[in-house]
Amino acid sequence: GAIIMCLEGSAVITLDMKRCEISEYSRIVIIPQSILMIEKKSDDFRASCFSYSIEIFSEACFRIESDFFGFLKDNFHYKFPPETFEKNMLHIYLVRNLYEDRGNRFRTKMITNMLQNFFLDTFDKVYRHNDHLTIKEADRGNELYKKFIRLVHKYYKQVREVSFYANELSISTRYLTKVAQRTDKITPK
Repeated sequence: GAIIMCLEGSAVITLDMKRCEISEYSRIVIIPQSILMIEKKSDDFRASCFSYSIEIFSEACFRIESDFFGFLKDNFHYKFPPETFEKNMLHIYLVRNLYEDRGNRFRTKMITNMLQNFFLDTFDKVYRHNDHLTIKEADRGNELYKKFIRLVHKYYKQVREVSFYANELSISTRYLTKVAQRTDKITPK
C-alpha cells in the first residue's frame, strides 16, 4: 500500500479501475493489493510517497474498524487546504527520516506506529466529515459484491439470471445492480 501526496502539477490516475485527477494538495491512500496506474501527468508533476507492506499495514490497522477501510478503498482521494496538507506531509517526512536511520533497532515498530497514527487521524477526519451510515454502507456493498462474485463462480454454468443471485443474497435486483456499478463499474448481467 502507499500514501501519495501530490506536491505540484497534476496527474490522471486509475486505482482499482476508478479514475480520478489529482493535483497539488491531493492525497491518495492506497490499500494493499490495489492496482495503481498513472495514465498521464503534467511536466511539473511531483509527489511524495510513503509505501508499506501488507504485514506492516495489518499490524498497524488491526484495531481499526473494517468499515473504515471499505470506505477508504472507495474514497481514496482527498484534497486539502495548504495548511492541512503541510501537517499531513509531516507523517511522510518523519517516516522518511526514520527509514534512513538504518541503525535504529526499533525502526520497523516505530514506522508501524506512525502508519497507525496516520490511519487513526484519517479515520477521525473521515468520521467527522462523512455520515457513519455512508461508511458502513460502503463496507456492506463491498462484502455483498464479493459474495455475488463467489456465487457467480459457483453457479455461472447453471444460472444466468440476476434475480437468482439477488435472491441468494437476500437483496433486490435493483440493489445488486447498484452495488455492482458502484464497486466495479459494471452491471451484474
